[in-house]
Amino acid sequence: MRLYLFIFFLIIIAILSTFYTPASLLKVEASIYNNTASPYCIDWMGTNMFVEELKNNNVTVDIVDEPSDLENSLKRGGLIVIIAPDKPIPINESLLIKKYLDNGTISIAVFDENITSNNLLEQLGIRIDGRLLLDPYTPNSPYYPITEINLSNFSGIVRLNWASYIRRTISSQQYYVIIFSKTLGVIDLNNNGRLDPDEISSSTTKREYITGIIMKTRNSTVVIFSDSYPLINSAFIHNYTLSKTMTQYLIELAREKNDRIIIPNYYYRSTSISVNIPFHFSILLLFFANTLHYFDNLIEKYIYSSNYLYLGFFTVVILTITLLLRSILGIKSIAELRATSLIEQGIVIETLAAKNLRDKNVLKKREKQIITNTWRILKNTYIQLRNIDIEDCVAKKNYNLLIELGIMGEQDIKHLEKLYKIYLKAIGKKKLPIIFNWRKTVFKYIMTTEYFLNKIGCSIIRKKGYKDAAYLVKKQI
Repeated sequence: MRLYLFIFFLIIIAILSTFYTPASLLKVEASIYNNTASPYCIDWMGTNMFVEELKNNNVTVDIVDEPSDLENSLKRGGLIVIIAPDKPIPINESLLIKKYLDNGTISIAVFDENITSNNLLEQLGIRIDGRLLLDPYTPNSPYYPITEINLSNFSGIVRLNWASYIRRTISSQQYYVIIFSKTLGVIDLNNNGRLDPDEISSSTTKREYITGIIMKTRNSTVVIFSDSYPLINSAFIHNYTLSKTMTQYLIELAREKNDRIIIPNYYYRSTSISVNIPFHFSILLLFFANTLHYFDNLIEKYIYSSNYLYLGFFTVVILTITLLLRSILGIKSIAELRATSLIEQGIVIETLAAKNLRDKNVLKKREKQIITNTWRILKNTYIQLRNIDIEDCVAKKNYNLLIELGIMGEQDIKHLEKLYKIYLKAIGKKKLPIIFNWRKTVFKYIMTTEYFLNKIGCSIIRKKGYKDAAYLVKKQI
């Protein structure tokens, strides 16, 4: 009954959303980032691709939007990355960053060809000159200089972009200094971006310049590179090897500092816009979706951390909400909510609903049969389409054919073995693994099977562009 009521209300919302005429407008304000190295900027100068690369490597990226939040972020440790800031770094923030560097809480990485980061760098005894370097060997364009880079994960020759050079202002015994990039170049004296005759004939400017330096202390590392190009979107598109090299090195530094990277976003210029939009019921749905996403992240951040105080607090809150819902709405049981389960279970439940498996009376004591049939579908599909008996492969632990054909990797094989063990458990041939919740196992089993079916162009959940295998489940169940 509740399902029918829910569908009825969805239909009402859809009708109102289609024909509703708004009586008022909502004022929405937003900031737009163009031609700047902000992580929110998606054009050629932006660094959103750099941020995505970090997230793909399981690095937490903390984008600080307000100066008041910087110290709280620094206290948690990490690698602070500053890329071509538009605004000078204030002296008080430079001293604050230096303080957390000295006590070993953070490391620093600066990629900048301008002088806007010099307030911070001068606290370390160095500065960026700000004048561009030109390639003395190419009187015709391009004028970008070539440099040799020697890092722990890369050694080679690459071409820079609008690069400047680094000057050491004081000699400090506090740091162990490594120069990892030297560039033979000519200073662009008149700052026109071209190699002029007077610059070519100037013997005082044609020499090697420092463009990359590493300064190590006992607990922290400082990396300065006088060109922001390796971390901007343009490099990720046109020179991915260079971008990947620099990004991986920064990830190595972040691993030493809680797997966190801090990016102050308020150093970049933005344009504020204000738009009046009509109120629409879809806004409420968007608000609801964002609220779910917020709580999903909150659960992942605190409940799965080692902070038992937060764990206890959220346990009490969730139990309280559960009791209230059961009391007010008469709900007898509430589905388990955990991080990363919202989208996954939504897809699975939607699929199972078509097969009448959402009803407890159908699922009751039939989970093992569903798992058995699902494994057989997976096995038969691979036999029909690839002429491979995956059950025989797992039983004999012979995965050479699967690996040679590029169908599975080492991690995939581990998941396949787990599916097979659960299948043997379901048919009574094995006592392990111990399974406490067969209903939850069914959901995960179907999603993992879907993953392996996708590899050969099939799908249980009717994914667009794949052969539909859902009818097989329905037929066998």
